[in-house]
Amino acid sequence: MLKTILIASLLTLPTLPSLAQQADPLCYWELSNGNKVSLESLCRGVSQSVRLSTALQLTDVKLKGETEYKERVYYITGKITNNTNRMIQFIEVFYTTYRKSSGSLNQSDSGKGFVDNVYLPPGKSTNFKLKVKKRFDVFTIDNLDAVQGSVNINTCFAGSVEDYDLCKSLNTNNIERY
Repeated sequence: MLKTILIASLLTLPTLPSLAQQADPLCYWELSNGNKVSLESLCRGVSQSVRLSTALQLTDVKLKGETEYKERVYYITGKITNNTNRMIQFIEVFYTTYRKSSGSLNQSDSGKGFVDNVYLPPGKSTNFKLKVKKRFDVFTIDNLDAVQGSVNINTCFAGSVEDYDLCKSLNTNNIERY
């Protein structure tokens, strides 16, 4: 009888759901019944930005040219997917462009822009389109910033084999072709 009362008391404790509600939005475990269990004690030593880096996925990065008012303009486009179980808010994409000049690679421009959706629900994707202001040879996606933290991307994008070699000189984490 005491065992049954103890189990019933534990099941009705109001502190379990409130722990999950107060938990770091990227540090919980969702049970099959929809209840959330806080894993905050396991995440205390890991910064939120590090956890966010496994939560956002950058794909389909391309350079697109368009004609606007009889002038050729270029955009860096791509897709970001939210791999968490929580809403990610106000994602900004930061980029830097580089141009080869006198045998060396120099920064040409840098900029940032928000993704299409201000609020990115769990499991969903959104696109971004960043207008490039100056001519360049290669570009990097430097980082993604959101209300929940920052993700260091540090990936260089090259359009040719020669540009791939230029990317190598930047010592980025990755080199990809656009």
